[in-house]
Amino acid sequence: MLSISNISKSFNNNLILDNLSFTFLDKKIYGLIGKNGQGKTTLVNILTNVLIPDKGEIIYNSTRLNLIKSSDLSLLNYKKDIAYSSDESASLEYLTPREYFSFINSIFNNDIKDKKERKNQIKGLEAKVDFASKSLLFDSYLDKTIALLSHGNKQKVSLISSYIHNPKIWFLDEPFLGLDVSSKEGLIKLMNDLKENNDSTIILIIHDINEAFKICDQLILLNDKNISKSIDLAKLDETKKDKLILEVSSLL
Repeated sequence: MLSISNISKSFNNNLILDNLSFTFLDKKIYGLIGKNGQGKTTLVNILTNVLIPDKGEIIYNSTRLNLIKSSDLSLLNYKKDIAYSSDESASLEYLTPREYFSFINSIFNNDIKDKKERKNQIKGLEAKVDFASKSLLFDSYLDKTIALLSHGNKQKVSLISSYIHNPKIWFLDEPFLGLDVSSKEGLIKLMNDLKENNDSTIILIIHDINEAFKICDQLILLNDKNISKSIDLAKLDETKKDKLILEVSSLL
């Protein structure tokens, strides 16, 4: 579904990623782990087209993306299929969350002209917002001004707004920071909903190795400017789990 080939990136002659290649499959949750400065955020920024790699390519649905030409149709289609959320994601804070979600939805569905189809689409949005808000214990904040919300609730605005248009690839940067236990469980529910019902790929930066082993289908350890280890947790022998957690933890 999504492949990167020979990706390299430097900042001020400091090499961050060196000739990195990997293929992300659909219906999987991937955890990017590694020490600070090992290129996790840089990789996500390249995959979301925030940064341009010094060399290498991204292939989506068998098509090589033209990463430089912003008007390239394949790149535009790719960007419509992805979503990104972090605790620093910006929003229009003078709106309420409900108004903001409607605005985000209009961006992704502004080409719908048929009135009946648009009405059904709006109903679908309302159902997604309702499901996500209840999962994240956020439904009582939908009609409050975003600027007045706590940092944790602003993070939930970012999570819900990136979830509601059913992205095929959902990028999450440390999504569990600032969430209580019940909200963490709700976010895992949203991730699994996209994975199972939308065949989506979830790619998240995560530092808690124990959480990563519980949530992810595959772990990708970034170390020394490349992928030093890829662990398929679905094939992991349960008797070796604790030993492997210690082994990975020693590298972080």
